[in-house]
Amino acid sequence: MRSVILAAGLFAVLGLSACDSSKTDDAKAAAAAPAAPRYFGRSQQLYAGQEMIDKVDTATVKVTGPDAIEITLKKDGKEFAHMVDTVSADGNTLTTRFRNHLGNQELTGTSAERRVAAAPAGSHPVSGSWQQQSFDASDAVRAIQYKMTADGFQMSWAGQSYDARFDGKEYPVNADPGKTTVVLKKIDPRTVEETDHRDGKIVDEFRMTVAADGRTISVRDKDLTHEQTTTYTLQKQP
Repeated sequence: MRSVILAAGLFAVLGLSACDSSKTDDAKAAAAAPAAPRYFGRSQQLYAGQEMIDKVDTATVKVTGPDAIEITLKKDGKEFAHMVDTVSADGNTLTTRFRNHLGNQELTGTSAERRVAAAPAGSHPVSGSWQQQSFDASDAVRAIQYKMTADGFQMSWAGQSYDARFDGKEYPVNADPGKTTVVLKKIDPRTVEETDHRDGKIVDEFRMTVAADGRTISVRDKDLTHEQTTTYTLQKQP
């Protein structure tokens, strides 16, 4: 669930911390990003399938109409993410169109959320608390490639990648703006743990377990920075 409070006519520029993280499958998989909204009232449409970014430089929030706002996030002077939020005529559904830039691809999609708490009196209709109901994104967001060998584990997603060994050392996530490093541990032949590090701190822990038939992966994502745990299942693709 996310909460937003906006006064009508708001236009603001501010520094903020931002995040979100999710994963996908064994060889090549796709799954709807888990419905776990995080910082700044943004759910995973901002960062679906990618490594967490601790900070963006600025966030510009602009009211564009009586039922809509735009949010633009920038990092290193470049647009990182852009969202357009629109509230339905009855005030109970929030539709978000988004795009972001990670790796070498532009990621796009939409989500819909239902209102779970009313907006404060006199505030913009986007204000209030919302819970995500649906999420639809381009294939670049939804598909990831994993490869496991006896000695290590590889990941490739939307221009980002890592190639790590099961030796307890930190390995970089290539093309990740958050400069994440990962430590991989093989628990058993079907289970791997990934620990994400940023700025010398552990920020995320993933446990990925392949089903006995090899068709799904159960993922537990423990976000230590925001004290949230998400679980979801990934489907192997042809």
